Amino acid sequence: MLRCKSVFALLAVVIAALMLGACAGDIATPVPVTPLASAERAHLQISDITAEAKPGVVMTSFELTRIVERVRAEIGAQFPTVLVDASTAPSGGTCKMQILFSQYDRGNSFARFMIAGAGQIHIDADVLLIDAQSGQLLAKYQVSKQFAFGGVYGASTKIEDVEEGSTRSVAEILREKKT
Repeated sequence: MLRCKSVFALLAVVIAALMLGACAGDIATPVPVTPLASAERAHLQISDITAEAKPGVVMTSFELTRIVERVRAEIGAQFPTVLVDASTAPSGGTCKMQILFSQYDRGNSFARFMIAGAGQIHIDADVLLIDAQSGQLLAKYQVSKQFAFGGVYGASTKIEDVEEGSTRSVAEILREKKT
């Protein structure tokens, strides 16, 4: 009877770990707050990408720059016609992407090593697409990426690994969803 309880307890821990965590580089589906219209998406051109941390969120300028470059590279690889040079882009029809981080938590690698679900890495951001000429908001999405695996995998995963999944999620905003 005691052995059976131990098996069930172990099974519960494994299931909880699988539910709490995802691979660091996996894409998390962006949540549309104000979605981009299909017509706008078809002709979308981004002339600038910026990132900033909301008050209370601790991020260095190096981290913000690294994330912007990763987003630029991901969008360039998946959607090569979307990124345009602001100086050569036609007037009108371009937008700027602004990433506003509301959470950037590096977590605790020792806690992740000891217990799956503890010491989570967590990145949350609002992604705004703003008309480059008028400054009008075209679309707003929320992107959230978490990592909570335990053991050696959890302990060896860094926030930079989770940023990969987060930047892929930002690029996913530009993909046309088939319904």
